[in-house]
Amino acid sequence: MNFSFIKKAPKIFLVAFLLIGTTVLFWFWWQGRQAAKNHPSGTAPVAVENRAPVDFAASLGTYFMADDDLYDAVAGQLVAKNFIEGTLPQRVAYEPQSKKFIGVFQNGLMRYSLAGKKEAELFPPGTPALTPESKTLIYAKNGDVWSADVDLVAFKFLNEHKVTSIGQFDDPHFGENILLLTDKYALWGIFNRHARIDLATGAVKPMQVQIPVNAKTRSPDSQVVVGVAAGNFVSYNFDEDRGNTIPLRRASHTDAQWLDNNRCLLLISHTGVGLYDRRTDKLEELCTLPKPCNFLAEPSPGSRYVFCGGQNGAGLIDVEQKAVVPLGIDARNCVWLDGDTMLCSWEGMDTDRRGTWIKKVGGEQKRICDEPFLAANNLAPVLVLKDAGLAVFQTKKGLQKIRLDGSGLQSFVGSPMNVGRLSIIGRVP
Repeated sequence: MNFSFIKKAPKIFLVAFLLIGTTVLFWFWWQGRQAAKNHPSGTAPVAVENRAPVDFAASLGTYFMADDDLYDAVAGQLVAKNFIEGTLPQRVAYEPQSKKFIGVFQNGLMRYSLAGKKEAELFPPGTPALTPESKTLIYAKNGDVWSADVDLVAFKFLNEHKVTSIGQFDDPHFGENILLLTDKYALWGIFNRHARIDLATGAVKPMQVQIPVNAKTRSPDSQVVVGVAAGNFVSYNFDEDRGNTIPLRRASHTDAQWLDNNRCLLLISHTGVGLYDRRTDKLEELCTLPKPCNFLAEPSPGSRYVFCGGQNGAGLIDVEQKAVVPLGIDARNCVWLDGDTMLCSWEGMDTDRRGTWIKKVGGEQKRICDEPFLAANNLAPVLVLKDAGLAVFQTKKGLQKIRLDGSGLQSFVGSPMNVGRLSIIGRVP
């Protein structure tokens, strides 16, 4: 009898077990990897529950989304779990003619049924850019710019054609570097290089004025950009490729906040406030701040008040009265509910101050919830649903809603404790 084999057998069995076991585990891992790779989104699809479609046409403004779950703000309850199938778009809009949802992604568009099921997709090469109304799309292919009209009803590209012929747009992040886009022109910029592209003729020329172009300096309709250069206020009409300069007593541009398509508030050298009106192409000196300010923020509905803030605290600029109004509350986050009412939060340890507060301009503040609304990781910490007359926000206790006057605080039934993103469902014009 071979006693040496018997002594070695346990080791042989152990090695064989490990070899076979790791091979089996690797096979399962490889099959799972291939399944995910073969899926269009690169991830396994999300299961969507069977449900009856909601009548969005009649009451779209009462619904909102918490991550990919659909809620009814009026009823205060969940409508559908995992409402949007697959990856969650950057924004979702309802298209009334086709009665479909359109999802906008960084690299294209997706169409969904009213039950949230994927139906079709439009993904051009590379990273495209869309006009605000999602009616025109441009993208780079083989070094040149291409353009297409977007028919959201039929959900297809029309008039897809090559715009430029210079072979200079080998930018893998082309769409992200489009700073302005209308149905006539596009402004592409990376570092200090700016190119104005005529979408009709294909002409490419440098921008006539050198001022920063970003979400704060450009008008909501992407027609005008404002800034300060060489001690002058500069307004640049994008479609006309025309700039206008106005000398300034203060030479440092600090921040800008557009009130609408025609008026823009300018913060100059931290203490000066000017109001530019593009209809007259003039800059009016509005007021002087009592303390230095670093930024301007969201205007109130109607654009009478604008937040200004910095290391010295926050205040309100009254555009009508051309004056500065004290904020009147020590809060870290404030969101407008209507023309003169704001929702504010304070997250400190003092239980007499901690919570969510409602505050009217020039009036007293009132605490409506002992927990502050969460704003750190949410681009829209408070959703104002005007059609429903409600505001929705999240605290550590879950989703909450109130009327726009601050009354009627109510928790949503069964809402999660941690929501990554709150978003409204828009409407395609």
